[in-house]
Amino acid sequence: MFRLMPKQQKLFECFEQMASLGVDAAKLLREILDATPRQAELVCDLEAVEQRGDDANHAALTMLQKRASFPIGREQITQLLGYLDDVIDGADAAAHRLLLYRVKAIKPEAVELAGLFAEATVEVSRCISGLRKAASKEKVLASVIEVNRLENRGDEVLRTAIGALFADEPDAIELIKWKELFEILEEGLDACEHVANLVESIVLEHT
Repeated sequence: MFRLMPKQQKLFECFEQMASLGVDAAKLLREILDATPRQAELVCDLEAVEQRGDDANHAALTMLQKRASFPIGREQITQLLGYLDDVIDGADAAAHRLLLYRVKAIKPEAVELAGLFAEATVEVSRCISGLRKAASKEKVLASVIEVNRLENRGDEVLRTAIGALFADEPDAIELIKWKELFEILEEGLDACEHVANLVESIVLEHT
């Protein structure tokens, strides 16, 4: 997509690393939702992924402080880094809530939302890789469209899940716990969509 100098390549490598870590984080979240005896251990693994994402974010921001030129605007770079960080943080937040609330019986809507989130992170990673590599504009935009589709499906699942909670959950505390968990899971999908929409605007601006 772009012809990059060595220093610029490193910046895009940071983008790709954060996108890949988002995939790893979402995969771990799905494992945590399986409610295995290793739940606490897996949350620790996710924390390590989140820390690696912070490191990559910091490395990219450090590059921005140097007076180098980049093929996309600095504001777009900081936005993209922030959205990629939000993807990883979304998985981390959901995992910690599950542990904090000591959730035992996992609701199927949570599993579905986590699955949609995991699929979206894969498409986000493809979007980001397409910026640096020789991917066609059509392939990048196809991943953008798929992220948007997955996020729309997530909205539907969220509405159904919350409606069922208010209709069927007799325990007010459980209702509050699950409403927050569902919303956090859907926020992860929102973060993926923010990345995809920004990538779309970058691609259309530079092609």
